[in-house]
Amino acid sequence: MTTEEKIKGLEHLLRKCPDVITALQASRLIHVSKNSIHAAINEGKLIAYAYRGKRLISKADFIDYLAGLHGQCTLQPLEC
Repeated sequence: MTTEEKIKGLEHLLRKCPDVITALQASRLIHVSKNSIHAAINEGKLIAYAYRGKRLISKADFIDYLAGLHGQCTLQPLEC
């Protein structure tokens, strides 16, 4: 599967999610701890913006991050 195909699939799965999600929401979507998301942010693997004490992640950046994981996480269609 190409990266482009992964991105299209992820966009479809996350179509009901808002354009900006918190680190906690991101962690719940891919079934990892919030600390894992914060670690990815701190390592520069995932782009996030600080706003009122929360780390906010754009859906587009989250999809790019997931597409680059090469099957290291599971994503199920969830309500955001």
